[in-house]
Amino acid sequence: MTHPHAGETYRPSEYWGKLHETADDLGVVGYPTLPPTFNRYVYANAALAVIRALEAAGVSIRDRSVLDIGSGTGFWIALWQREGAANVAGADLVPAAVARLRERFSGCELATADIAETSPFPGSTFDVVTVMSVLHHIVDEGRFRRALGNISSQLEPDGHLVVLDPLVVRGRWMPPEAESAHNVTRTRSQWESALAENGLRLSSIFSSAALLSDPVDAGSRVAFLAHRLWWRALTGSLRGHDRLADMLMPPLAALDRALAPRLRPGPGAKVLMIERVD
Repeated sequence: MTHPHAGETYRPSEYWGKLHETADDLGVVGYPTLPPTFNRYVYANAALAVIRALEAAGVSIRDRSVLDIGSGTGFWIALWQREGAANVAGADLVPAAVARLRERFSGCELATADIAETSPFPGSTFDVVTVMSVLHHIVDEGRFRRALGNISSQLEPDGHLVVLDPLVVRGRWMPPEAESAHNVTRTRSQWESALAENGLRLSSIFSSAALLSDPVDAGSRVAFLAHRLWWRALTGSLRGHDRLADMLMPPLAALDRALAPRLRPGPGAKVLMIERVD
């Protein structure tokens, strides 16, 4: 992901608004400096990991109502429609993104909302709420907890919350100053505390990637450094080289799909399955 310039104050609506002004592809919400092929395969693999997690948890999307928060370019809305959801609603912080989503998904209810400030659809509840690669961009802890409260209010009592997030389970070896101004990595204990405060419980965690995710989590400093060196070598070699990405990504993505289910919890982003408990 690109980061604000050093010393620049992170204002979410401005930061994401600028990105959505410049493009409307997966690079906006993924890795803007890397080739489109890279982002397409990363997102395709993430979608497969999420579907696998839903199946393992016994959660079906078919004929259920779904709310996707932080919809961005609409990747996840389209997936839930393909998976047979009865209806899909979406919300995003950026008005320009919501306007494009309305053009693309005319049958969906869509709202502009900052989830850390308000629920996008007050008074409505959904069987499944999905929040993909969003909550780690809420860097203030109070706003993060308010966001979880607003999300919880949109969830049916027996509903399920599905989150894609770089949760740390084993160990965090990167120094705090290495984190960008618009990104924070939280530990499992931090997540569980915030969830319990809002009537939610983390029921299971699944790896979303083995090789194709920025590493944040490892059992030792040596393992973390190995993951980090691989990630820097991969992204450094592909940056600005679209044709190389076209060649390398198909086999790398296939290897990643095979390895990810075998890694629990995995070095990078994870799929969190969360339930209501109140």
